[in-house]
Amino acid sequence: MKNESLKFLYGGAEIQLPAETIVRNWLESLKPATSAGSWISAPAIGQPWQGGINAGLVRGADGVPDYFLIVSEPSAHLDGIQWGAQGEDEPGARCLWDGAANTRALLSSAHSHPAAEQVAALSCGSFADWYLPARRELSIAYGNVPELFKPAWYWSSTQYSADDAYEQSFYDGYQSNSSKGARARAFAVR
Repeated sequence: MKNESLKFLYGGAEIQLPAETIVRNWLESLKPATSAGSWISAPAIGQPWQGGINAGLVRGADGVPDYFLIVSEPSAHLDGIQWGAQGEDEPGARCLWDGAANTRALLSSAHSHPAAEQVAALSCGSFADWYLPARRELSIAYGNVPELFKPAWYWSSTQYSADDAYEQSFYDGYQSNSSKGARARAFAVR
């Protein structure tokens, strides 16, 4: 690029900037705001942030950029709730890492999914984009912020079969499948 400059009129002022500076700043602005190395500075893991608690950076997959997992405050966790629709296959809720996609599939299903429905209805810290975490997102929460959880089983949004869905134990970190009609705890992430 030559040493070109661009002129802008802003209000009554004329501003002249090097074209290279404008292009560099524009390209930098295209980076995802939540990716590692971007201009967003996240608080330490376990600290309040964006309506919940920062549980750490999650590696994106299948074209989804890396993102920070925000866990709802313990006061918003649900107890004794069913996953729902036992005996019904939910093909859109099989992703191991994308809880948002799983939750959207459960909410658009013809069947009732109480855990996903109640989590998605949360509004914490002026944020209303909460969802039921996928199996791998539960692992990150257990690994990074286990102190936020009661020693119990928590639902994932990931279906195991028509009869079962995955759960995460916050006793010992074990994951297993359980009957969709069983009652467990649930929490929201964004």
